[in-house]
Amino acid sequence: MTSPQVHPLYRPGSVVALLLLITGWRVLALAVYPFDLYPDEVQYWDWSRELAFGYFSKPPMVAWLIGLGTAVAGTTEFGIKLAAPFIHLVTALLVWVLARDLFGPRAGFWSALTYALLPAVSLSSLIISTDPPMMMFWAAALIALSRALKSGGKAGWWLLAGAAFGLGLMSKYTIIAVPVGLVVYLAWSRELRYLRSPWPWAALGLGLLLFVPNVLWNAGHHWVSYVHTGDNANLSGPLLNPDEMIEWLGGQMGVMGPFLFPVLAWLMLHSRPLGRDPRMRFMLSFVLPLFLVILTQSLLSRANANWAAPIYLTGTIAVT
Repeated sequence: MTSPQVHPLYRPGSVVALLLLITGWRVLALAVYPFDLYPDEVQYWDWSRELAFGYFSKPPMVAWLIGLGTAVAGTTEFGIKLAAPFIHLVTALLVWVLARDLFGPRAGFWSALTYALLPAVSLSSLIISTDPPMMMFWAAALIALSRALKSGGKAGWWLLAGAAFGLGLMSKYTIIAVPVGLVVYLAWSRELRYLRSPWPWAALGLGLLLFVPNVLWNAGHHWVSYVHTGDNANLSGPLLNPDEMIEWLGGQMGVMGPFLFPVLAWLMLHSRPLGRDPRMRFMLSFVLPLFLVILTQSLLSRANANWAAPIYLTGTIAVT
């Protein structure tokens, strides 16, 4: 039996070529236009001059990437920012793989292109920050988890998911939401039996093992990164701030776009009927928990627009 013909536009070569074209344009923009560093980028660059396993407010991955960029292109604005567009290229390719695995080549193509052109990704490709590497490892973890579940629990996929999770923790602590999303999916699917296997726990152990250097660094520096992360919650003021919540929701229009975010909101509100499709259930399991946590945080105190950025990986696929 012959496999169905794939439209040339949706073949791997077309996807890679188009994403490389977008990335090349962004690298050219960085090279020819004098984008100044914003204050956080200056701080990350300063960190990169003395590489370590942790820093005042963040894990070390962003400093390591800046160190690599400046080693390649010199200590310039271009060199400092150079890693950002390439990380988003890899993430877009991972989105393509995940969407293609679950929904087919057409969905893979449009999901990758949509992700690459999200307003937040377009801006983030010109800025070096902690979000791009975390989202790259988040996407890699989701592919590995999806394939682990599809294969009946093969050890290799679980361990690859654990490695991606650990490297994600070394990028930004928000990736802790990935195992939460997995548990939500398994509970929603009535597949918690997977947790009786040793391999999900081995994956979690591997991820935490890769994170140990940051824990040890913090132990020697008064747990400064974790204390700062807790301070960002800022729950000491009035505990009901609907204006902050409305502002945060408005910010999501800027992150995902004024058309895509309302569609994603509609999907979340209709998650129960949509969840009958296990593929959509997988997508929404990595959207709803983090979205609800950040939404609650915005109501109780405040939340930055980018804090929920990882939901737009599976969110983009779900909308597409």
